[in-house]
Amino acid sequence: MPTLQKFVNGFSIWLWWLIACTAGLFLGLTFSFFIYSLTNSILTDPSPRMYFYIAFPLVGLTLGFSQWLLIRRYLPQVRRWILANTLSYSLSVILWIFLDPFFESMADNQNTIGIVVVGIASLLLWLVIRRRFTRSLGWAVVSGIVLIAFFYSIRMIGLDLGQSSGKYIVGDHITFAFSTGIPSGVASGILVVLLIGPVLSRDSHLVEGLARLSEVSKFSTRPEIRVAETPPSEPSFAKFILTKIGLPLLTIGVLALILWITGSSYP
Repeated sequence: MPTLQKFVNGFSIWLWWLIACTAGLFLGLTFSFFIYSLTNSILTDPSPRMYFYIAFPLVGLTLGFSQWLLIRRYLPQVRRWILANTLSYSLSVILWIFLDPFFESMADNQNTIGIVVVGIASLLLWLVIRRRFTRSLGWAVVSGIVLIAFFYSIRMIGLDLGQSSGKYIVGDHITFAFSTGIPSGVASGILVVLLIGPVLSRDSHLVEGLARLSEVSKFSTRPEIRVAETPPSEPSFAKFILTKIGLPLLTIGVLALILWITGSSYP
C-alpha cells in the first residue's frame, strides 16, 4: 500500500503541475493582453514589441504563483520561487531584444538565441533560490523547460495574440496555454515529482480531507480519569483515488471544454 500510495501521490502532483503551468500561462497572457490593449489606446505609436515587454514579466509572475501554490506544500521557504520566476522571465525578454541583432546573421538564429537566453535566465533563477531550495539546480532546470517552451511559442505567435479580438480573446489565449503548458508541464512535471519524491511516502496532507490523527483527551470532573476520544477514521482508498486523480482530471476536462467552446482564431 505505501508504494501504491506514493505512486498515486506522485501522479497527482504531476497532473496538478500540468494544470499549474497551463493556468499560469493563461492568466499571465490574458492580463498582458488587456494591459497591452490599454497601452495601445493611450500611446500614439506603440512599439510592436510592447506586448512582449508586458507578457514576459506577467507570465513569469503568474506561472511562479500557480506553481508555488503546489510546491509550497512540500518544500519549506519557497516564497522566492515567485520572485525568481518573475526576474527570470523579465531578464529573458531583455536579453532577447538585446541579443537579437547579434544573432540575425546566423542560419539557426531562432534555436540558438533561445538556448542562450533561457540558459542565462535559468542561471539567474538558480542564484535567487540556491540558498532556500534543496536540489536548486534541478529546480532551475524545471523552470528552464517551461521558459524555453514559452519563449519559442511567443516568438512565433506573440504578435497574433496581441491582436486577438471578440470571442477569440479567451480562445486564443487558452489555446496557447494548452499548446505550451501541457508539453512543457509533462516534461518538467516528471522532474518535479523526482525532486520532491522523498516526501511523498510520508506526507500526511497530500489528500484533501484526510483526518489528522491527534491525541485529544477529555478530562472528567475527576482529574485522575481521562477519557480519550475515538480518532476519526481515514478515508477509503476509493475516495483517496477520486481525490488525488479524479479532481485534477476533471479540472483538465473543464479547461478543455472551455477551449472547445471558445475556439481559436489561429490553427
